[in-house]
Amino acid sequence: MRDQEKKKNSPIADHSRVTKAVDIPVQTSRVPLRSTAECKYRGKLLSLRMNLEHLFILRESNFPRYLHSAVLLSGTLLVFGGNTHNDTSLSNGAKCFSADFLAYDIACDEWRLLPKPDLHRDVNRFGHSAVVSNGSMYVFGGFSGVLLNDVLVYRPPSCQAFLAEEGCVKAGPGVRCIWSRGRCLTWESSMANGSLTPAPFCPPKAVTVDERCYRFSDCASCTANTNGCQWCDDKKCISASSNCTSNVKNFTECPVRNEQVCSKLANCKSCSLNLNCQWDQNQPECHALPGLNVSGVIHYSEHSIISQCR
Repeated sequence: MRDQEKKKNSPIADHSRVTKAVDIPVQTSRVPLRSTAECKYRGKLLSLRMNLEHLFILRESNFPRYLHSAVLLSGTLLVFGGNTHNDTSLSNGAKCFSADFLAYDIACDEWRLLPKPDLHRDVNRFGHSAVVSNGSMYVFGGFSGVLLNDVLVYRPPSCQAFLAEEGCVKAGPGVRCIWSRGRCLTWESSMANGSLTPAPFCPPKAVTVDERCYRFSDCASCTANTNGCQWCDDKKCISASSNCTSNVKNFTECPVRNEQVCSKLANCKSCSLNLNCQWDQNQPECHALPGLNVSGVIHYSEHSIISQCR
């Protein structure tokens, strides 16, 4: 790894970035807890498959954060910095300004913690931006107690620099190379042909235990992830290797249940527009009416909106 820094004149913080890709990885940050005014951090990684119009749940990083930067480079998703501190009672003492450098290997569905930039000063920050140019990752600005106006540059090893197969396949972390027809090439997501299964050259994954699947409470989230789960007997999520009488392993075969539809309606009006749902003013959240099971039809009622949403 080679790291550099350069100076600019206009410090900025907390701005956004975009990444262009067929499959768009989304590193989640923090979400509000419904029952309190606090926030809970997430280390989830989601992949939006544009052709299927569906989100898939990938392996979690176990390093939750927000206001970080992320780019796609050399077959990996590189995540730098961010705020890992929670100012509520849920705080575990993590730092506000992080210099963590994470790499998600897209081909193998694996996370690695990379060495921090070897510079003469502290580079902890959040609210910065990052872009890719000429095979390098550029991190600009941010906040670390004061506004920053520096630029950090990360140049990963070039796959083309490896002339032998052994060095090529062992390159990384932070870069994913493959040996093809006597040359070392950068792995591209298009080589997976839309599959979430780890590539043949990846180390074997451990057999999924039921405990890793229990946290998925519906068929869609249970079957649209890389944890090796199945939806069993239309009521629980367990390991795909466990016995099950009636199972679903592909999210396209999941029935649409009112519980799924109603739980995604975030306010009284949208909830009341569906006659299969009822708004709970005390929680507040949207619940499916008891006794109703599968339905893909949404009915509208102005009367229900007037009576419930006052």
